[in-house]
This record gives sequence, C-alpha cells and structure tokens, in this order.
Amino acid sequence: NQIKLVVNSIIACRLDYCNALYFGINEQLLKQLQLIQNAAAKAVVGLYKHDHLGDTLKELHWLPVQFRVQFKILLIVYKCLNGMAPEYLVSMFKYVDYNHSIQLNEPRVFSQFGERSFQKSGPKLWNSLPLELKECSCISVFKSALKTYLFKLAFDI
Repeated sequence: NQIKLVVNSIIACRLDYCNALYFGINEQLLKQLQLIQNAAAKAVVGLYKHDHLGDTLKELHWLPVQFRVQFKILLIVYKCLNGMAPEYLVSMFKYVDYNHSIQLNEPRVFSQFGERSFQKSGPKLWNSLPLELKECSCISVFKSALKTYLFKLAFDI
C-alpha cells in the first residue's frame, strides 16, 4: 500500500502533468510513456522487471497513457462548456449543427501541430463521446462516467 502511494505521488502525477500535450505524439514516444506506467504498475503489485504485465493495469483500474491524455482533454472541454474554465478557453468552442445533431465545431487546420492543438483535439474527442456522457450535469458524475467509458474502450470490455 505504501508503494502504491509513492508511485501515485511520484510517477503517476508526472505522467499526468500537462499530459494534454501528449495528444497526437508519435507511437514511439507514447510507447516510452506507457513503459514508465507499466514499470510503475509492476512495482505496485510486486512483479519483477521481466514478468508479464498481463491485466495488471486493468486490476489497478489505471487507464493506459493514451486514454489518460484523452481523459484530461475531455475534462477540460467539459469544464469549458459548463462555465468552469477561463474565458480564453471557453471562447475556443462553438456549437454547430451537423446532420441534425449539435456538435462542437472542429476548426480546419493545415499542419500536424494544428491537429494536435487543444482547439482541434478537444472538439474532435468531445464529438466522439456518447450523448449520455455529454449531458452529465455534475463534474463528479462526468469524471466517473468518462473514466468508465475510456476504461471499457481501453480494455475491450
């Protein structure tokens, strides 16, 4: 239990710090970040370096790095759309009517960096969410439902 506390306070917080910037990074960098999380999970459960990880992340209820990034971006978008974020972020999002459904406008971009930007990735991820997630009225309910949704995507549940 003490190891889990140390891992969460030292490693997990470093993986989560500014992790919205990791959206769209190349596979090699993402793999390196995932290896760090895997090593942390092994330390928590007492596996050795070369032991197979198996379902350890699933058992610890940890989202893989790629999904942690999506969680952070979607949480910020939720805050923007519900008046819990600074105005400069809120002003990035506009609703549009696509084929009789209201979605966030995804701005056109012309570079790889533009594709990775919060202004583009936020609406892209938000528009892919199921309606029941988008309609959560309370942030704690949204966080819980979002983690469950991403967890099911990550582990094919």
